[in-house]
Amino acid sequence: MVQPSAVEGAFAAPLRLLAPDDVGEAEALPLAARPASFEGRVLGILDNRKHNSERLLLEVGELLRRQYRLRDVRLHKKPSFNVEVSPELLQAMVQECDLVVTGIGD
Repeated sequence: MVQPSAVEGAFAAPLRLLAPDDVGEAEALPLAARPASFEGRVLGILDNRKHNSERLLLEVGELLRRQYRLRDVRLHKKPSFNVEVSPELLQAMVQECDLVVTGIGD
């Protein structure tokens, strides 16, 4: 066990804690129109490239395909979890997909 006196003065700068809560107001956005039925629709999956996200989202896509009789499930991938989805990828998904699921996999 380390004694408190042994680490006294070990940090050159004071420790600064940041609160993760948001203090700003979020812009209210309308929800996208929902189809009356998913049958025959194309589901897009947006993989954010976090560990296990592809595995998780493909399983969700397969469950939805069977349950709602989707025509197809298409996987799209961001280059990395720490970048926004590109306008080109969004446009491709708009053209190819009727609905989209995304999420993280950690």
